[in-house]
Amino acid sequence: MFKKVKFSLVATFILILSLLLPLSVSAGDNNLSIRLWGQVSPFISGDAGSGPGSPNYDDAFSTGIGGGVEFSWRFCRWFSGIGGVGYEVFDGDKHEGLSFDDLEIMPIYIGGKLHLVEAD
Repeated sequence: MFKKVKFSLVATFILILSLLLPLSVSAGDNNLSIRLWGQVSPFISGDAGSGPGSPNYDDAFSTGIGGGVEFSWRFCRWFSGIGGVGYEVFDGDKHEGLSFDDLEIMPIYIGGKLHLVEAD
């Protein structure tokens, strides 16, 4: 598991660098911001299936880890557009003779941010 996570983190870091270098050249007017994030998800709840004897998610998967990058471009005083990508992995466990594969999630999102207070 750790080899997969290590490889994934290195691949994500290389991807982030390849995206940041061209963007940093065009960010001279301070409209671009970049946020790197990481997470540990120690608690998972809910049912992983339906019916009698179905396991909970915390029976099927162990603690998850992940990370990603988010870009924000401020168009005007009041509004910024945002977009990001991440990678998260939860190790699969064994429960009552069932073996669960690793759960890998890659969130990709776009959106906007409204700035209500002007920074000095």
